[in-house]
Amino acid sequence: MKKQQGFTVIELMIAMLLGLFLMGGIISIFNSNQQTFRMLNGLSTLQDNARFAFDTISEDVRMAGYMGCLSSINDVNYLNTLNPSTSGYIFDLSTGLTGYEASGSTWKPTPESYVTDLNPQTGSDILVIRRVEDNGASLTQAMPFPSADLKSEATTPIADGEVILVSDCSKATIFQVTNITTIVDDTEYNVVHNSGTSESPGNAQQELTNDGSTYDEDASVYKFRTAVYYIAPSAFPNNQGNTVLSLWRRESLDAPEELIRGVENLSILYGEDLDNSGVPNRYVAASKVGDMNRVVAVNISLSVNTVDEVSQDNNLIARTFNTTIKIRNRGV
Repeated sequence: MKKQQGFTVIELMIAMLLGLFLMGGIISIFNSNQQTFRMLNGLSTLQDNARFAFDTISEDVRMAGYMGCLSSINDVNYLNTLNPSTSGYIFDLSTGLTGYEASGSTWKPTPESYVTDLNPQTGSDILVIRRVEDNGASLTQAMPFPSADLKSEATTPIADGEVILVSDCSKATIFQVTNITTIVDDTEYNVVHNSGTSESPGNAQQELTNDGSTYDEDASVYKFRTAVYYIAPSAFPNNQGNTVLSLWRRESLDAPEELIRGVENLSILYGEDLDNSGVPNRYVAASKVGDMNRVVAVNISLSVNTVDEVSQDNNLIARTFNTTIKIRNRGV
């Protein structure tokens, strides 16, 4: 039998050519699968971000204007002991909802400095929500007058510097906690609300009423919450080094926090109840709302992108999502 003598040059060239075709096919399949994975992963992240954004905003919108057992501060003896300044805007219980409609490089109506100091992105709406937390804590004993402290159950976490509402449904007072200690085996708080401290905005007076009346065990304390939702540049660029827009939130006196990257636009319409039927008669932009206290529902539109380039032509993929949220404390 004739022994194998090796391959000819032509045979080697043909084998190499076939190998190149095979490798090219494998590389093409790999790149295609990788591109599909990037796109599917980007779209999945986009949808998750939109869902999280709606869940976060919806929680505040549903509770807009909530004041515990109070239906309106206009019907009770109400006192705000905080020092004036921006605190009058931040902790304005008479307005549970405030909106600013994007108009070119500005907004309608003109936002307060508390909002503009956040440097929100122009061309996108801004939403401000005021309410108290839904879990209140009852007082454990009557508060003498005058007094710089009160005692409550330790069922709701309270920290120094937080703004609190105390109410017994016939009167209500807003004040800032200047010092808090836990007593009685960590089951009660001693909540101090002195005036003349270094806290900002601070209390103008330590008395929680001006007529000598006191709060007793029928009263409860609630943490006050003001949330501003707006669009601004992210603190981090994307994988290509480009600036990314994000949904941001500022709560009361806290520093702003970046919630979700890739949210490039926030657009809001307000469902206004014009005939006291409990349902909206029209949905309009903020500048066209006659009375924000008549708004019973809010329609929110979010434009969300994939943050990083995932398409075949190296572009971001963006989608617009929409939802309507009913305000629980208004309408039917």
